[in-house]
Amino acid sequence: RQRQMCIRDSRIGNVSRASPEDLTLLFRKNASSARRAVATKPWLIAQLQFHDIAFTRSAKVGELWSTLETAVKKRRVSYFAQAAE
Repeated sequence: RQRQMCIRDSRIGNVSRASPEDLTLLFRKNASSARRAVATKPWLIAQLQFHDIAFTRSAKVGELWSTLETAVKKRRVSYFAQAAE
């Protein structure tokens, strides 16, 4: 069962919720290497959870990256996204 989360929750584990603006900057072609370095598997999973985006936990980093990138580009991320119940 997926963890229930209040919309005001801003952390999952030790990962903070990234703003839609920060996510947009991450997926720009000229994103800094420092910005990209933050996008570890736990970070990507937390962002997907924050924004209620379906994903497979066993997915590799590249697939998680692609899933989040698609959601950002389709404007499916919001700072006030509904949490999964």
